[in-house]
Amino acid sequence: MILISQGILKFSVFVGLAFIAGTTLLPHKSTEAALQADDINARAANCPALPNVVWWKTTHVKIVKYVDRKYGGNWHPYIKKWENYKSKMQDILERDGTALVKSRDIRLRGEQLAHHIVQIEQRIVVTRCLQEKFSGQMAESDTRIDPNVHLASSKSKSQIGTAGEDHAGAEFFWSARTNARN
Repeated sequence: MILISQGILKFSVFVGLAFIAGTTLLPHKSTEAALQADDINARAANCPALPNVVWWKTTHVKIVKYVDRKYGGNWHPYIKKWENYKSKMQDILERDGTALVKSRDIRLRGEQLAHHIVQIEQRIVVTRCLQEKFSGQMAESDTRIDPNVHLASSKSKSQIGTAGEDHAGAEFFWSARTNARN
């Protein structure tokens, strides 16, 4: 009987210690995440501010973490995505068309679209700065991440320009509709 009670006592102590260890590790993870965000902000301090675009809802930290998670730290496909988006917007502007931001039901044309193209270019500049600061340094050591998979699965030309999503989840849609002039 004493052995059983000692076994139960040892088991209870083990469970108690595991519980205490588990609860002390939880705040450690959130502190670690905060330190990582602080580190990203410190390293990105020399990069320009992102332009204020209502539907982008992003920060330097979010962009760095997104590129790390989605592309395994490979900045090239992410930058290419924004260069393609800018090119599509320029094409719509040149054809006197209208770009539609579906998530906000906003139509951009003329001067508004030209201003948005400037904002896209500013975002590309910021992204290249972040690339300089973080290229290859934030990538997780997870061997399951293959950045080339994202390049190989890129959309065909017929799919590009219809709809998409930026990394913050805001949908955008661009259209090549032009105004008929009589």
